Amino acid sequence: MIAMDLTERKRLEDALHQLNADLEKRVQDRTAELVKVNETLRAEIVERQRAEEALQESQALLRSVTETTPDLIFVKIAEPHHHGQCRHAPTDRQTH
Repeated sequence: MIAMDLTERKRLEDALHQLNADLEKRVQDRTAELVKVNETLRAEIVERQRAEEALQESQALLRSVTETTPDLIFVKIAEPHHHGQCRHAPTDRQTH
């Protein structure tokens, strides 16, 4: 009877060790996956920041051009029935 109890105990301990090892492996795998996802997100953040900076520079350039050009500037928006003018040129100047 004692031999059976020891055998059963050993079997249970082995099973517990295996479960712990499996759990540790899952934690390591999941951690590695999260590290990769985090790196990807950080790269996307950097790319979005660069795109935002480029957009701001482009908008500043457009604003500078429209504010300093004395000629008529016409802006066509991609939507078919929306057109607008940024500003009018003085009437005594030729438009290009």
